[in-house]
Amino acid sequence: MRHGKLRNLLGAYADGELRGRTKDEVERHLASCADCRRELEFLRSLDSIPRPSPSVPHEADYWASFSGRVRASIAGRGAGASPSQVREAPMFQDSFFRPRKNTFVKAAVLPLSLIIHAAAVALLIIIPLLQTGPLPTVEVYSAFLAPPPPPPPPPPPPAKRKSSTTTRRIKPVQ
Repeated sequence: MRHGKLRNLLGAYADGELRGRTKDEVERHLASCADCRRELEFLRSLDSIPRPSPSVPHEADYWASFSGRVRASIAGRGAGASPSQVREAPMFQDSFFRPRKNTFVKAAVLPLSLIIHAAAVALLIIIPLLQTGPLPTVEVYSAFLAPPPPPPPPPPPPAKRKSSTTTRRIKPVQ
């Protein structure tokens, strides 16, 4: 593995999460790379730093002083201040949409780009159609023309009609 990939695995190695071949590769790399050994020692030293938990207020004292803290907060905001001048609570700072600068420019880029591309495609289609000039002549050689098909056969002669004037005589059988 490369140095960057092995360096990214140091945190997992320090936590004991690596197994097998990957663990062996990291150990071989640590034997040859002083920077990665220092990084591993730094990661291990972070585990020894205590993480203090926030203090939990005593419930009775917390609720007894609650109304006074609310009044102080309201008074601190300024009674006659407009809503835009009142500072919002930290928990709501990221919950409102605030447009950044140049929002109009960013919103106009896509339609403008579509219009420019459509115009370019239209020009590529229309310019060749506007060129005036003689059309190319096509020479037809009689050698390449197929001979005309033979004429159809004449219709058969009409069938002879037996005349109705001649009658047959029926001969009696004895």
